[in-house]
Amino acid sequence: MATYATNRKAHFDFEHLDTFEAGVVLLGTEVKSVRSGRARLDGAYVVIRGGTALLIGASIPAFQPINTDTNYDPERARGGGFFYKYYLLIGSNFY
Repeated sequence: MATYATNRKAHFDFEHLDTFEAGVVLLGTEVKSVRSGRARLDGAYVVIRGGTALLIGASIPAFQPINTDTNYDPERARGGGFFYKYYLLIGSNFY
């Protein structure tokens, strides 16, 4: 699977003991923006609430701002989920 964005600052500031892959729910214009390399993960983090992973603080601008809805928020919390094997590893700690 291709990597479209990384949080370089987190790798510099923190020690990483484990790494997990996760999926993120995006809008259509956000998918195009991520593929074009415009996603920013500086200061972003993941919170697990109610068994769902939420990406907080990521900035993903719309691909074409002219055609975007007026109330679009590029810094909104985005839902997602870990792969099932990761839920087995960390799931009991967060439910």
